[in-house]
Amino acid sequence: MKVALDTNILAYAEGTNGAVMRDRALDLIQRLPPESVVLPAQTLGELFNVLVRKTKRQPVHARTAVLSWCDAYPTVETSATVLANAADLASDHGLFRGTPRWPVLPPAGVCPNLLKVGPECRPL
Repeated sequence: MKVALDTNILAYAEGTNGAVMRDRALDLIQRLPPESVVLPAQTLGELFNVLVRKTKRQPVHARTAVLSWCDAYPTVETSATVLANAADLASDHGLFRGTPRWPVLPPAGVCPNLLKVGPECRPL
């Protein structure tokens, strides 16, 4: 099984919400088998934005943080098909009603079914 780390987990691990949340996020990440973790490219772009805008890091330092995550885990693309499917999922099932957040997108080639990768996942 592959696990895609969400922007919030990475941002917390970078200390954006204080030491307690940083420690919790790092503990969670460290408990995952390293070979199971992937980072969606979209998540890394969002992380850069959070680090620059929310934590006021200099872009060069935010870039260093993003590149260190890239060195730690493989990155995967988020496709237009996955984006469309996430929008369908949100609208068909009333997800995020009243919340201005976009649904979490699984990376391309990763099943939305518990983010499992395998022969049961076929391109749409």
